[in-house]
Amino acid sequence: MKIPEIVFWISLAGLIYTWLGYPVLVWIWASFEQVKRDRAYMLERADRRCTAPSTWPPITVCIAAHNEAGRLQAQLESLRQVDYPDWEVIYVLDGCTDQTAADLTGHPGLEIMLQSRQGKAAAQATARARARGEILVLTDAGTRLAPEVLRHLARHFSQACVGAVCGAVQFMSPPGAPLLERIYWQWESALRWLEARVGISVTASGALLAVRRSIFPVLPVHTLVEDLEIPLRIGAAGYRVVYDPEAIAWDEAASSLASESSRRQRLSQGGWRALAGLWGLPLSGRTRWALVSHKILRWLTPGLGLILLTSHLALLTQHAFRGLAEAEIAGLAGALICAACFPAGRGGLAYIWAMNCALVRGAWRTQASDRRGIWEQAR
Repeated sequence: MKIPEIVFWISLAGLIYTWLGYPVLVWIWASFEQVKRDRAYMLERADRRCTAPSTWPPITVCIAAHNEAGRLQAQLESLRQVDYPDWEVIYVLDGCTDQTAADLTGHPGLEIMLQSRQGKAAAQATARARARGEILVLTDAGTRLAPEVLRHLARHFSQACVGAVCGAVQFMSPPGAPLLERIYWQWESALRWLEARVGISVTASGALLAVRRSIFPVLPVHTLVEDLEIPLRIGAAGYRVVYDPEAIAWDEAASSLASESSRRQRLSQGGWRALAGLWGLPLSGRTRWALVSHKILRWLTPGLGLILLTSHLALLTQHAFRGLAEAEIAGLAGALICAACFPAGRGGLAYIWAMNCALVRGAWRTQASDRRGIWEQAR
């Protein structure tokens, strides 16, 4: 077998494994774990559900906000309906230059802290230093919390081995939001749930994450992807990271393709920037496997696609590969025809192209001189 053929098959296998093979393997593994739990329940009557603790730990809800004027009303209304015996809310306004502080003034039970523009990780560290709760619940400005969400999150911490709990964030698509974005997040949420069931959580949603304050990690000041770094650092410290599908919050998906592309670029840039430090953590072998499969290979998707195309072009003199190219061209032509006839098709192709371009731009900007952890909300 010639080198172009080897490169072709390796790149093709990498793409198939990343987007299909790995999720299927995790699903099979989680299915076996479920069978084991069912067996323990039937034979030993072992309780499979996490029950409420005798004493609820105090909780601090930490919200970092930057120029969120006019977007907090729904969140404030949801906070008023939260049912929990001992909790507080801290807003850290990170270099706000609009009327965010005025929007929060007059609402009882809120503590408002001001800081210069330093980034989300710094804002969360500021909230942690002031918090009195044993559990920190990190969420984003604008995210709406379900009334029972704190009880669902807190019940897991009665187990000393649990260090963090990921909530289930449901995305609402505003008019104009890409359809594939909603589908992608449904698929991603299912994968995260499966990973948590087998103990290989490598990421969480920054819109709803509960952490023990005593082990909350100090993140580098240039952190852009705290929802990747926090679960991995807590897992490396020997604690479990679990996922609770009943702990629900609602957030808005990006309102446009450009907004989501910008967000995906930031995630790519932050992920590559953090990788060296994360890889040096004392992670288990299965967690490293999940990190490579779920994150690193996904960030490499545009590169694998380009390598696949280049090696395929080098093999067009061979009959088998020429026939495969003809089939690919026919499939692409069909996709373009569907895109021309149906708006959803056009949006789907544009979404795939934009997200891959964002991954490339994020990787390119990884070595940028600006190392601050500055983030912008997807609008």
